[in-house]
Amino acid sequence: MKKFRMGARRMVAPAVDAFAGELGFSKVWSVAWPIILGSAAQTILNVTDTAFLGHLGNVELGAVAIAGILYLTVIMFAFGFGIGTQIVVARRMGEGKMRQIGRVVTHGFLFQWIMLVAIFSVLVLWREQILNFLVSSPAVHAAAMEFLGYRMWGLAFAHTNFGFRAFYVGIGQTRVISLTTVLMVVVNIVLDYGLIFGKLGLPEMGLSGAAVASVAAELSAMIGFIVYTTLKVDARRYRLFSFNVISFPLLKQLIVKALPVMLQQFMTTAIWLLFFVVLERLGEQALAVSQIARSVMLLILLPLMGFSSATNTIVSYLMGSRRNGEVMGLLGRVSLYSASFVAVLALLCVLFSKGVLSIYTDDASMMEMVKPILYVFVVSSTLQAVAFTLLSGVTGTGHTLMAFLLEFGVLLVYLSYAWLVSQVPGVEVWQVWTADPVYNVLLIVVTLLFFRVADWKTIKV
Repeated sequence: MKKFRMGARRMVAPAVDAFAGELGFSKVWSVAWPIILGSAAQTILNVTDTAFLGHLGNVELGAVAIAGILYLTVIMFAFGFGIGTQIVVARRMGEGKMRQIGRVVTHGFLFQWIMLVAIFSVLVLWREQILNFLVSSPAVHAAAMEFLGYRMWGLAFAHTNFGFRAFYVGIGQTRVISLTTVLMVVVNIVLDYGLIFGKLGLPEMGLSGAAVASVAAELSAMIGFIVYTTLKVDARRYRLFSFNVISFPLLKQLIVKALPVMLQQFMTTAIWLLFFVVLERLGEQALAVSQIARSVMLLILLPLMGFSSATNTIVSYLMGSRRNGEVMGLLGRVSLYSASFVAVLALLCVLFSKGVLSIYTDDASMMEMVKPILYVFVVSSTLQAVAFTLLSGVTGTGHTLMAFLLEFGVLLVYLSYAWLVSQVPGVEVWQVWTADPVYNVLLIVVTLLFFRVADWKTIKV
């Protein structure tokens, strides 16, 4: 393989400084807030698609619910591998082994692109059969096929973006994530408006326009990462994108470490997809209502995403720096920070529900069906902030397999509960959503048990 180097004019500050000393709110927040924006990327794409498509009809909302979650499900392999790479990068930073980071990141990109080819091939060959299994409504099925036919082209850019994200979060330099997310949001909103409704001199594509806009937004983020890395990062410091041969032992190490995280992320989203399949059996309106509710919930949970990812990085860094005794205190503080932010957002969404829901639909009956679900979110989202912080702590210690097993067990209970409730005659949509707080309480219990009884301080990465 040819030797390839990426140069730069200015050096990113070392992440060691970011985590030195007492890890109070200001330091955690300095890492978390750009990640909150970065983690918002796929969420914001979903929210803007839902907001615009909500004014087209229930079929379009149902299609973007199923096809959108299916897309998220398949990219969770890439997202999970990115987290695994991020953990190893952060551990090398904690150990002071800067020049090993580049090899880790470059091999991370290599495997991301291998996965990309495999996943894209599966969707090209079998997406119709997959949707046949998931959707009972012919109208929703046809619309979902239309949406996914365009949306899946974003995989190439999403996989590459996850590779960049793993590097920047791993070294604790997350400003670029916020910049690329802002770029992505602007591109997506402008193109959604133009392509869905035929405005700004663009063709009217309806549902397909939303998919094309999302793909273009992911492409813009990838370009942003490339430009920033070229201009701002001293590649020589980390030996970034500089290698002579592929190291199969290193590639194997990354895969072994990341595989449980990949499976965990995939299973979480796959169960979420099956949850929506359960709701789809209640009718097109129930599915449309749940897509609006899900979109609002994802906005509420944005702080959680940032704090959880920061927890992953900081816990791994602390263990690499032999500061294991600080981990539990950190988890307690971050749980409080995350839960406080999420609870405030959830309460605001309830208090101003009419204004929030009017973004998605003008149908008063739809709004009334969503409101009880928002009340459930106030409880479940606050619990989830704590649960996901603790689970990210488990992952950050390097016990990625245990994190997968813990969440997988809880997810099975979650889906079983939702299915049983959906079988009750005359059940309302919000009652099925009570599966959420059940899931979060159980996840808190099992993660606390892990930290109490497991030998988590000795794991090597």
